[in-house]
Amino acid sequence: MMHSNGLHKIAAAGAVIVGAFLIMGAYGHFAAVLPLMSDAETLAAQLRLWVPGLILGSAGALSAAMVKMLWSGRRIALDVALGINTLAVLYFGYLLWKGVPGHPVGLFTGIVSCNLVLLLATRLGLIWPVINGGDTEQV
Repeated sequence: MMHSNGLHKIAAAGAVIVGAFLIMGAYGHFAAVLPLMSDAETLAAQLRLWVPGLILGSAGALSAAMVKMLWSGRRIALDVALGINTLAVLYFGYLLWKGVPGHPVGLFTGIVSCNLVLLLATRLGLIWPVINGGDTEQV
């Protein structure tokens, strides 16, 4: 287990926010594609409509489920959260590149990217707050 610091608590709060946004994104995606499901002629076409929502929803649920472990500073939670957020940023980056008119993908990308930077800094050992000019006691 990593040594606890204030960034673990901020990372846990970030997981709540990112989890909520990803779950809202999944809901929005499903609301948009459900009317199109009857037009999808093949199972592959239906899966292409469902998979992005399932990815967003499961990533959001997993982020929300890891809040306590992130708060405690568990290394595995940081690693999993880094993976989830990296995949989400890559997916949102693809959507930005592709261009989706009227979609709030820029907002989602910004929120998840900020959380990704926080998780990466925490995982790399950044400690906050710094006590005694950088001399911190490792517990």
